[in-house]
Amino acid sequence: MPQMDASPWLFLATFVLPHGIVELPAAIISAALALRLGATLVSPPSGLTLTEGVLRALADLVKVFVFLIVPLLGIASALEVWLTPWIVTAVW
Repeated sequence: MPQMDASPWLFLATFVLPHGIVELPAAIISAALALRLGATLVSPPSGLTLTEGVLRALADLVKVFVFLIVPLLGIASALEVWLTPWIVTAVW
């Protein structure tokens, strides 16, 4: 961007933000769920065996992944395909 004498903030706002607003929270949530699954291996919830704790965390991960992460990534990909090029051509 400096070679083009353009603002890096404008580049970020046009190329990344339109779909990144939806995509980045999906990535953060999925990383947190994976971390929770790993933490269950180290210290299972009280009153549960290791296998029960892992299965419960895995079930939560799959539910959130199917019903939240996949739709968010679908919305982000649709925005990236249709909205981002429109914004980029309008600004640049």
